[in-house]
Amino acid sequence: MRSFDGITAHTAMVFVRYIFLSYESRINADDRAIGGMFLDICDELADISFAKAFWVMMDLLKSCLADFAGWAAGYIQALIDRFIASLPAFISDRLRFSVCES
Repeated sequence: MRSFDGITAHTAMVFVRYIFLSYESRINADDRAIGGMFLDICDELADISFAKAFWVMMDLLKSCLADFAGWAAGYIQALIDRFIASLPAFISDRLRFSVCES
């Protein structure tokens, strides 16, 4: 094992052996690898749409302004309506279908 090729081949064989042993250990003993459980759980989490996330944030803003600032609901709604009207068209177009949710 004085040649570079020999050392490289030995190192590669050690890594391959480690990969096989760690794979075997994970399949037989490690609870983290139970049949793709992680991927199944991730698939159950649905992505929230941009419009839904925006309206959730607007509802939170409404409640915060009402609770902490003591503003009237009509004033808060007028403020939010003005904010939405001032948004760029590419954003307000994505919210167009959800305007009735607020």
